[in-house]
Amino acid sequence: MNSNDQSGEWDSIFRILSNETRRQLLEVLLQKDSVRLEKAIDDIHDDADNSEQYSSLSQKINVQLQHNHLPIMDEIVQYDKDNEIISLADNKQVERIETIVETIDEK
Repeated sequence: MNSNDQSGEWDSIFRILSNETRRQLLEVLLQKDSVRLEKAIDDIHDDADNSEQYSSLSQKINVQLQHNHLPIMDEIVQYDKDNEIISLADNKQVERIETIVETIDEK
C-alpha cells in the first residue's frame, strides 16, 4: 500500500468517526458484530419522552442512516436491505477503528 492509499484510508476512517450518529452505530456494532436496523436505531437514541416523539426520531434516524451514514460507512459496514441487518466488515479499517475507539474509551 503506498502512502496515498494509506492517507486516503485514514481520511475515510476519520470521516466516519467525525459524526456522532456514526460513532454510536459503531459502538453498537463493535459490541454485537451485527444488528437489525430497528435495534440499531433504538440503541442510537433513547431520549424520546413519548411514543410520538420516539416514532418521529426513529424515522429521522432511519432516513439519515440509510441515505447518509451507511453510504459513508460502506467500506466497513455491510447492510442487508432485504433483512435490514447491519454488520461490520472484516477488514483492516474496522480493526483500526476498533483500536481508536478502545483507546478513546480507556481515557
